[in-house]
Amino acid sequence: MIDVEREHLDIPDCEYTCKCVMNSRRFQEFAKYLHSIGDTVVISMNKDVIKLEAEGDGIKASKTFHDGVGDVRVMSTEPLSQMFATRYLVLFSKATALAQDVSINLSAGIPLSVKFNFADSLAMNDGDSFINFYLAPNIED
Repeated sequence: MIDVEREHLDIPDCEYTCKCVMNSRRFQEFAKYLHSIGDTVVISMNKDVIKLEAEGDGIKASKTFHDGVGDVRVMSTEPLSQMFATRYLVLFSKATALAQDVSINLSAGIPLSVKFNFADSLAMNDGDSFINFYLAPNIED
């Protein structure tokens, strides 16, 4: 038998400074598309705009979403830009079947939060049922 010590990772409760809520299927489509272009995506938020950028072999793609356009809501109290692995965003997006909307939350020094809220007919409050994924940003050397 192998005795492996595990380090407990704890995500502190915090107020994220940058938040975006969008249709979960739309998020899934863009996560897959950006992953087909490159291994990383830069997520930037500023005031009422979120921008997703990926770069691959001779290809660069970006998509900008504005608050209030379509089903997108964006709120940012500070400009922030961080890089994340697209493969994990694609894995997270598999929860799309459970929720209509996804909340993407960023803050400096805190892992990205990708939260799927889903209504439960037995729950007293819509916020009682959710799946929250966390992803640390890539660190450039």
